[in-house]
Amino acid sequence: MTNIFTVQDRQNIFDFILLIAKECSKIVSLVQVGSGAIGYKDERSDLDFVIALDSNDSMLEVMDFVHQKISEKFDIVYFKQQENRHLQCYFLNNLLEIDIGFGCYEQAAAWKPDFKVIFDNSGVVEEKMIQSRQWMDNS
Repeated sequence: MTNIFTVQDRQNIFDFILLIAKECSKIVSLVQVGSGAIGYKDERSDLDFVIALDSNDSMLEVMDFVHQKISEKFDIVYFKQQENRHLQCYFLNNLLEIDIGFGCYEQAAAWKPDFKVIFDNSGVVEEKMIQSRQWMDNS
């Protein structure tokens, strides 16, 4: 029987993703989206991120980097990469789901109001996301 992830497991995986995001020079910012950005709904909530890149030219390279790092560290029972949507979905053997979207920091936008900028080397991602929400709310 598979052990279901704990709150501490989820935090450890969050910390690992933050570490690898900071490790890659082509990653400008890490943003947590979904329920985790405002306080997890419950102890079984998943992890949702957006990784902002230095440019769209490095998209596949960064997606490969992230997948390699997560694959080396965790036992993945399901993985899907949708290059056209710039999205990776992981399902770990402890039943934790991780969804990671990718995009250029210059086009940073928040499709939903729940987001939290974890780090931002550009200094502009949070403002761009706030402006995009204001524009969408006013449209």
